[in-house]
Amino acid sequence: MLPIPFWVCHLIIRLSTAVVKLLTIFLLLFITLAVISSNSNAQSNHPKIDSLSRLYSKEQSDSVKASLMLQIGDMHDADSHRDSALACYKKAFALNEKIKDRGLRLNAGQKIAHMYNWMGNYPEALRLSLENLKFEEQVHDTDYIFFTKREIMWVYGNMGELDKELQLGKELDSFANSGYFKDPGKNQAIQPNGISQHFKHVC
Repeated sequence: MLPIPFWVCHLIIRLSTAVVKLLTIFLLLFITLAVISSNSNAQSNHPKIDSLSRLYSKEQSDSVKASLMLQIGDMHDADSHRDSALACYKKAFALNEKIKDRGLRLNAGQKIAHMYNWMGNYPEALRLSLENLKFEEQVHDTDYIFFTKREIMWVYGNMGELDKELQLGKELDSFANSGYFKDPGKNQAIQPNGISQHFKHVC
């Protein structure tokens, strides 16, 4: 076998180095574009949040401030900033201690419980959902009772308590098929596996 000339070896080394550099440049470019895209999505609602935050700081009415906090929380939630969303919902809930607005109590309470469930704090999500359910039954709010039971069903599913999840799912299925929801497409049969999925579209 003939030896490879020196100039060929040198050319191969230079080409290999160039290819490595080129690949490195492409990789860095890809990472940069991914970071820019991620930051763009994360800040998509920031102008609106800033605007609502300014309104909140100037507002005197606790009722309006609570409503603004819920809106800001929803925007943080849409941007997947769960901690920020949770903090806003808690502020709105705390304001209700002064104004005693039933609708605010129901809305903020359910959002807080849902956020804890989404973030994986299942014991707290369950505790708050059960508190919410007790209040909803006291004021006879059928809508919130349904959706809070659905949240509890999700929590049980996330905790692996499938028997409780199935039982609640059957109750909700019976309720959904009672005629309360007029859209027949929302009345879904319950299956033993993945039962929570059957109620995610009901809103």
